[in-house]
Amino acid sequence: MGEPSTLVAGTVTSTQTGDWGNQSTWDCSCTPADSDDVVIDSGHTVTLSSNEQVACLTIKDDAVLDDGSNDLEVTSNFTLDGTYTTMVMY
Repeated sequence: MGEPSTLVAGTVTSTQTGDWGNQSTWDCSCTPADSDDVVIDSGHTVTLSSNEQVACLTIKDDAVLDDGSNDLEVTSNFTLDGTYTTMVMY
């Protein structure tokens, strides 16, 4: 019998504009895991379609993260060089 797989935290970087939950948005052909460091690369807009959690988040210059009225929990470092848009209702 084989060894059980272990998820190892890594850096996941956007390769295009798209939905957070779409695997083709990311260089790993996966969706970011809770323990990953996520980079939204310059020129890309990534939109959350559900609540998410990541270890670290970097939004590069000329990049956009649109929360799509969802929550994103960053458990460690957050670097904002681009734009983070959120829907706030009062």
